[in-house]
Amino acid sequence: MVTVYIDPWSVDLLNDGLFDNTPRLGNRDEVLSPWAYLQRVCMNEGISLRTADFIPEREQTLKSIIYYAFGQVLGYQRYASRKDIVLGSMYLFEPPIGVISHEHDPYYHIPELASLFRRVYTTSPVKAIEQCYRILIPASTKIFHYPQPYDKVIEPYWSQKNRKFLVMINSCNSSPLYGREYYSKRIKALSYFSKFDSIDLYGYRWDSIITRKPMEWCRMYLSAIKHGNLSRLRALTIFLSAKNALKKCLCSPCENMKYSTLANYQYALCFESMGIESFISEKIFDCLMAGTVPIYLGAPNIESYVPQECFINFRRIGSFKKLLQLLNSQSDEDREIYRRAGKDFFGSDKFSPFTKESFAKQFISDVKSDMSLIS
Repeated sequence: MVTVYIDPWSVDLLNDGLFDNTPRLGNRDEVLSPWAYLQRVCMNEGISLRTADFIPEREQTLKSIIYYAFGQVLGYQRYASRKDIVLGSMYLFEPPIGVISHEHDPYYHIPELASLFRRVYTTSPVKAIEQCYRILIPASTKIFHYPQPYDKVIEPYWSQKNRKFLVMINSCNSSPLYGREYYSKRIKALSYFSKFDSIDLYGYRWDSIITRKPMEWCRMYLSAIKHGNLSRLRALTIFLSAKNALKKCLCSPCENMKYSTLANYQYALCFESMGIESFISEKIFDCLMAGTVPIYLGAPNIESYVPQECFINFRRIGSFKKLLQLLNSQSDEDREIYRRAGKDFFGSDKFSPFTKESFAKQFISDVKSDMSLIS
């Protein structure tokens, strides 16, 4: 039995919490089920999975430890010089959205990571990352997709009737990548649809915009001006302009009720954090699983992965006015075509790359390759 130690993306998932699929705060809507599954199938292959906090502190004489990082870009540094550890795979789960400093942003350090780890996995190709950050990355990566917790629609949510019109489920965020991030597009969408009382919003941190006092806004503006932070000024302006709209459409954080909340609506605005090739989060799949028609904006090559019959591609429509006209013109039969296509998608080969089984198969193959280096 060989042990692979995984550094999870959050310290809350240490002590083997990454593999614990019991209901709790860190496992909303069973987001950890792919990792609990991974641990089970690895055990059947003679591979034990533990979180990185169980790595022995004392360095061994021979190579005996395999280390993987799940988005953890600082933890590996303490092990890079240890001769008993094989640095196997680094997975970069978050897209290159530019919300953290250059020092800690893994995308600026891909060449270093590639020199230390046997493989680096990203959700987008290097050329797309280079265009996004306007840098040259003299290294290669491998593409991976988020493993989804479910591989079929969720009954009875999919069959739920008497649905309301339109919903968005997102937390409040901002990014300095002007022109490439979609956080601001989410807010502009909320501002537009709230004028017609046609959208409900669920998510975290939006209430901080609604309750913020005028003096707080002034202090933040002055601070951004003082430091010449143009991206912060832009974000503050967008947030402030949407304050009244948010008052009209904000409902609740929707904690651990994502699927049941989606099932209450005919359509969902499904905007990724950014538009970059091949980065597809769980958002569009969540909608399809709940029988809600997704209005998608994200990966420009989304139709290479998800059939166009399953969703409304906002990139093809181009404006919120045209989108509202389209939605108002659709019949129950029109929506059912999307829903049925989405249901069929889960049983097709197209969905296979996004399953936990597909992720586990590649993971186990990588581990067996790394085992050849163990003494």
